[in-house]
Amino acid sequence: MRIMGVLQRIALAYGMTALIVLIAPHRRLPVVVAAILLIYWGILYFLGGPDLYSLHTNATIAFDRAILGENHLYQGFGIPFDPEGILSSLPSIATVLTGYLAGMMITETARDRAPVRLSFFGIAFTIAGYLWGFVFPVNKPLWTSSYVLYTAGLASLLFALLIYLVDLRGYKKWSLPFSVFGRNPLFLFILSVIWGKTLRLLIHIPDGEGNTVTGSAWLYQNVFTPPAGNLNGSLAYALAHIMFFWLIGYVLYKCRIFVKV
Repeated sequence: MRIMGVLQRIALAYGMTALIVLIAPHRRLPVVVAAILLIYWGILYFLGGPDLYSLHTNATIAFDRAILGENHLYQGFGIPFDPEGILSSLPSIATVLTGYLAGMMITETARDRAPVRLSFFGIAFTIAGYLWGFVFPVNKPLWTSSYVLYTAGLASLLFALLIYLVDLRGYKKWSLPFSVFGRNPLFLFILSVIWGKTLRLLIHIPDGEGNTVTGSAWLYQNVFTPPAGNLNGSLAYALAHIMFFWLIGYVLYKCRIFVKV
């Protein structure tokens, strides 16, 4: 059984961020973010193998194997390696902290100035993360420090744009598709995980040659690939599932049913 995962990562990052915010003075939070990112870079640089950021020899894989054991790590990369492991949860705390700092900035800034300030930091973070990526690659499975800055920068720019369009200009009708997902995010996420695992692990269909294929493989090969080909069929498969869960969310939205934790 895999111990870590997306929700576990969220729990760790959110919980540790809450403790830091309660303990550290708010003016020191940017320093905490910088320290976390630099410490993580140092750990991966000094404790990694010959190829510092490769799948097989990065420092996180050795750490998570020692703490959790190979049988409790994610197996989707072909070897026991967890993209939501314990060590790589450290920089994800910095990700949550940047979100907290963005929230502080919005509440402490005049309404019409918030998008400008967010855009300034968004551009700075995006450029800094991109440049840092030349020596510390932007990598999501390792949640590298450059990835934290780069994605925080892009998120800040998008957030600034949304504040300008929705809050300042009043353009709200176009946002309904996103509001549907936003009203029941965890419920739809967990439902999609259950559905995906059911297709892969519980449903097996004969392929006509004496073998069986998983439900997800059968759908891809027999429903989406024939009319669209391999590449576009893969895209259509993903979009169809997004629409499927959006429709479920839309029914809940119209019925005013909101599942909260």
